[in-house]
Amino acid sequence: MHRAIVRDLMFIILLFVAVPFVLIYLLGLPNGLISMLIYMQLLIIWIQLELSMRQQFLYRSQFIPILTLKVLSKTILVESGENSRETETITITVRNLSDNPAFNVMLSRILSDDYTPLEPRMWTSVLRCNIIDHLGPRDEKQLCTTTANELEQLLNNTRVLEVSYVDKYGEWHSTAFTINKNKKTGKVEIITIPYLGKLEEVGILLPLFNTVVLYFRSRRVLRKLKTKKREVVN
Repeated sequence: MHRAIVRDLMFIILLFVAVPFVLIYLLGLPNGLISMLIYMQLLIIWIQLELSMRQQFLYRSQFIPILTLKVLSKTILVESGENSRETETITITVRNLSDNPAFNVMLSRILSDDYTPLEPRMWTSVLRCNIIDHLGPRDEKQLCTTTANELEQLLNNTRVLEVSYVDKYGEWHSTAFTINKNKKTGKVEIITIPYLGKLEEVGILLPLFNTVVLYFRSRRVLRKLKTKKREVVN
């Protein structure tokens, strides 16, 4: 953590202090000063560009579809000659809760207990899934089908389902869902792990500024807490 903060701080000092100083030192006055002003203007343009990228990110976040998964079970009677048996079929449906359409909706990955992706051959034969070309607003469609026994086997080493889709701007998104079996009810539960992306991840310079500022603010808060604790003890 401290190494990352030092690295970010040194990069900021390099851009805003060291480079201007080197320009003035090498070119002298007034050429060095003019070059430094041009360089600082380029940095300002860089920051303005990242601010514009953040505004675009916030705008497009309004149009990201919100998907949920639901598990439906149904018992059917399978007849085989004189013998017949009941089989519980499982259907996983995907629903679009937003007013924005989603395209090419698919189950893209399954993660194991240690959150590493399983090879497709390990689950494609158990979960028979479709690629949904278009999932309209408030629409719900069948995504995957399986049986209770097959799903039971899959749950032995499965923790997360990842559903991928494309929004109306053509950008690719993924939504993660935890899947587990409730020990009390015996029902399979799928819960959404909400994530729309972090605004702090947009750009290069602004995330560095945010990281450094938050670090020094947290240190100041911790220092105040330690001071108050000493006053209470005394």
